[in-house]
Amino acid sequence: MRANDIRTKSSFDWRSDVRLGLLGGVIGIFLCLVGIVEASNRTAIITGVISMGQTLLLITILLPAAL
Repeated sequence: MRANDIRTKSSFDWRSDVRLGLLGGVIGIFLCLVGIVEASNRTAIITGVISMGQTLLLITILLPAAL
């Protein structure tokens, strides 16, 4: 096998990953600008550890990463 054969077989399409990352970022910024994160910050999921607003931002990071 030549080096060109190996390089073409191991290539990876980053476009879909970048699109999902940008989509998650846009959704996170939208939630912050609309005020959903700040309004939800008062509701504690685990008291003293994590609030609903933090959970919403965490979901916008983890959901596109899981796809």
